[in-house]
Amino acid sequence: MIVRYPRYFSEFSCLASRCPDTCCQGWAIQIDKRTLKRYKSESGSLKKKLSQWVDFQTGNLKFQDGVCPFLEQGLCSLQRECGEQMLCRTCRTYPRHAEEYGARREYSLSLSCPEAARLLLCRTAPIEFAEKETSGRARPEEEVEEPFLHMLTEIRRTALKISQNREVAFEYRICAVLAMCRDIQSRTGRFECRLRLFEIPDILDKYESGLTNQTSILLKKMAQCRLTKKEKQRQISKWMDILFEFRPAERHWDGMLLQMLEKIRQTGWEEDTGWTIEYEHVLVSYLDLYLPGAVYDDDLLTKAELAVFHCLVLRNLETCLEKTLPEILFIYARELEHSQENLEHLEKRLAMEGKRGFLDLMGCVLPPVHGC
Repeated sequence: MIVRYPRYFSEFSCLASRCPDTCCQGWAIQIDKRTLKRYKSESGSLKKKLSQWVDFQTGNLKFQDGVCPFLEQGLCSLQRECGEQMLCRTCRTYPRHAEEYGARREYSLSLSCPEAARLLLCRTAPIEFAEKETSGRARPEEEVEEPFLHMLTEIRRTALKISQNREVAFEYRICAVLAMCRDIQSRTGRFECRLRLFEIPDILDKYESGLTNQTSILLKKMAQCRLTKKEKQRQISKWMDILFEFRPAERHWDGMLLQMLEKIRQTGWEEDTGWTIEYEHVLVSYLDLYLPGAVYDDDLLTKAELAVFHCLVLRNLETCLEKTLPEILFIYARELEHSQENLEHLEKRLAMEGKRGFLDLMGCVLPPVHGC
């Protein structure tokens, strides 16, 4: 089995009581079978509390007014009294996240954790990833179409390389990734028909080399997608409206949206502050997480659009709110990463937009036409 992870993965350490928020509030926790069995057999001082707050029929932890009943003064009483082995799998591993694709297991840190978000955004050097072979074996239910998965990992490699090419303005890197994925989408076909996969390596070379040539046709074509300032503001407003379609899954979400609306009411949409290195890291993180998932639904383009949408929304939230990007990112990630309903809704909305949505995203990312 091949294991992949960002090199900063091992730097994570839980802040515990020093955390600016808590992962022990507002979420539903499903206890794994092994831990549930351990809780049932507990005979010590925690027996009464476990019986009161664990639903042994459903395997759910009963929260008290939205807060884990074992949270005491910012620390877990289960861990304090009995050690980490007493925690269920979810609490023990969070924010470490794993995705399995056949013989590949890919680890990441969930950006819904404030410290994970800070670790991603605090760096100046490009994010690096490591891969190694282990003796682990894929579960039968995780079998995938291996040749297509291999091609998706090559597409991702090129997408990340383009995203981190700092000789090119970031907005053009974003658009190059979008255009490349759209170009490739028509070649991937469906599971029953992969006749044009052989064309993809040439497309990858075209976009990787075309972006480094400042007079290339690629850059000129992307520049044609630029909008006037008014058109750009109108399109950004349209994308931001999608945020109000989500079912609130994070307790700070509604307050953040109301703060954004109040700022817009007072000053209107302000000119964006430009793309910083932090957004390169956000784009790379989401592309790395999403693109291999196309092995299950063949929709590479929407995966790339999701990553770009996140960057666009986060930058406009940062412009509107009196919060830092790490503060905004972990709240935003909780609203999406911990609500499959919201993430699926966003993915469907982007897919429904089709070519028009693709061009609008390009226009919103690029600087407006000069003087308009």
